[in-house]
Amino acid sequence: MEFNFAEYNGYMLASAVRGPDFAMEDSSKPYYDLHLELKHTFTARVRFFLGVSYGLCEIRDTPVIRDVHMATKYNAACKSESCPCISHYLYHILDALIILKETTEEHHAELSLMINLAYTMFGGDDEEIQYAFSELIKYGELWEANNEA
Repeated sequence: MEFNFAEYNGYMLASAVRGPDFAMEDSSKPYYDLHLELKHTFTARVRFFLGVSYGLCEIRDTPVIRDVHMATKYNAACKSESCPCISHYLYHILDALIILKETTEEHHAELSLMINLAYTMFGGDDEEIQYAFSELIKYGELWEANNEA
């Protein structure tokens, strides 16, 4: 799969591969590691979908997600000064996921769940976000159960 990074689709995919560009400096904040969880949930998986193999970045090669409590941290962050940065990241990741779903033939069920989670994070309440996230986690658990050797 090839994309022209000078065009919209390529730019959105490049943004998604880079990941969130905000960092939290105060580790006492409840959302300090949110950017890591966003990167693990979305960015690392998009990197896998696009075939990124650069050794210094996280690449999640299965749909399995473990020990992530993103919904609570996301909502706490949205009540703070970091919300515009998170929304900006979600805008790029949502478009990238939609582009991938429209241009690839694989991973459509997982991409649909990831799109739903990203979209829900824009305007959903705690329960809606948690539900969307739990559906993505269940998908990973089902995948893992079906692919155990």
